[in-house]
Amino acid sequence: MNFNYFINDLSPWLPEAYLLILILFLISYSLFLKKYSVGRNFTSFMIYVSLPFLLILLALLNLQMNCSGVFFNGYFFISKLTVFAKIVIICTLFLVLVSSLDYFKYEKFQIPDYISIVLLSVLGMFLLISSNDFMRFIWPWNYNPFVYIF
Repeated sequence: MNFNYFINDLSPWLPEAYLLILILFLISYSLFLKKYSVGRNFTSFMIYVSLPFLLILLALLNLQMNCSGVFFNGYFFISKLTVFAKIVIICTLFLVLVSSLDYFKYEKFQIPDYISIVLLSVLGMFLLISSNDFMRFIWPWNYNPFVYIF
């Protein structure tokens, strides 16, 4: 197995991997430090922590603007259109998080998992945008036997 080929095949997944690492960091951070922040607006703090990381994610997506190709045996596709759609999603996410800061400040409503759930949905959108064949990506979910049981 050629190691350079493996690294070149993983490089288009860099924004998704970075987003997944950010989500895991925020979940673990909220689990361990939630009990120490009694009386503080912890959700706003989590949003403030995640905003600079989203700017770094935008920079990673900007680096991919000139890349194009099909990776992972045709499952993953990257082009200027997919990168542009991801940039639009991240910009929209940035605006949603900034606008939700006021809500959490004034309502004193604490949901530290809010940011993790929103970022997980963005990760799902990234994977759907980058999938080369939508039916290949959605097929295991539609024809899962547990769907018919419930």
